Amino acid sequence: MPVLTAANTAPAQLCLGALPPPDLPNSRWYVATTKSQQERALAQDMRDKYIYYFLPMTRGEREAGRQRLSVLSPLLPGYIFFYGPPEVVYSVSEMMPKRVAKIIASDMTNQEMIYRDLERLRRSIMQDGTLKAVNYTEKLRGGEKVIVTEGPMAGEEAIYLRKQSDEVIYVDYQTLGRMTSMRIRPDWIRPVKT
Repeated sequence: MPVLTAANTAPAQLCLGALPPPDLPNSRWYVATTKSQQERALAQDMRDKYIYYFLPMTRGEREAGRQRLSVLSPLLPGYIFFYGPPEVVYSVSEMMPKRVAKIIASDMTNQEMIYRDLERLRRSIMQDGTLKAVNYTEKLRGGEKVIVTEGPMAGEEAIYLRKQSDEVIYVDYQTLGRMTSMRIRPDWIRPVKT
């Protein structure tokens, strides 16, 4: 049964839902594209129906008047991942008029890759919750290719973006078909030899 936790800023609560065991019989991953601002409500509906779902969240800041507020928002706005047998699609499609725009079924041959990517994403968020989505249309300038050598992304190729301080750098990497920015330690990367 998925667990929906209260939304606060602890990294453990930046992943709403739970990843299921990867080998449930006759099950596959689906993606629901949601109507505007309906991700959390759909997650709650899925929880109530005992559907495995995954909604990665990210921390951000928003200005309200003269105050800066810390807010949680979906890492991939408009998308929520869910898992189960074909019957689960019927349950989710019942929510369509209110919350769901479209349901996309994944290819059965890619189930391991999808599970691996979602698990990697979950581990990255659990590390310190600093992931944020990057728009594909924004072109990176420069950007040397690097290999991440430590942490949850160890072994993955990324693009070096910038140095924030002696303790923090930002890299981009691709997951689930989107570029995602991650804050890591500078000693966790090495250049890709060409």
